[in-house]
Amino acid sequence: MRKTNEGASPVRPVLFGATAGLLATLVLMLVCAVLVHQGTLGEELIPTISLACLVAGCMLASFLAARRLPDGRLAIAVAGGPVVFLILLAVCALALSQPVRFGRTAVSLLCAVAASVLGTAVGIYMRTKNKHSHLKK
Repeated sequence: MRKTNEGASPVRPVLFGATAGLLATLVLMLVCAVLVHQGTLGEELIPTISLACLVAGCMLASFLAARRLPDGRLAIAVAGGPVVFLILLAVCALALSQPVRFGRTAVSLLCAVAASVLGTAVGIYMRTKNKHSHLKK
């Protein structure tokens, strides 16, 4: 069974990766919230922890998108991370009425894009590694 579809739209793999990345981000945030509540992690670490969870989710989103997209459209896989960022930003700003601070948002977006590029690069590397694994003996 092939993971890529040459003629398919690139939206589906990106949305699949973004959904997985969003789910991973929320699960990591839940685990970290429990650790903060128990006192294992200090409350002063909450901004750093939330940024680390966002980076992990964005990296996973772009990694999965890069693994599922055909070779000619791999640059689109970078969009998986910013999609996760935009969904979380919209939920925080609109649904939860949280204030949006420009500095914090800019740093988060920069980290999300950097993690997306890294996740895409790892996804491409894993694709080429698996593609040529039958040649090595």
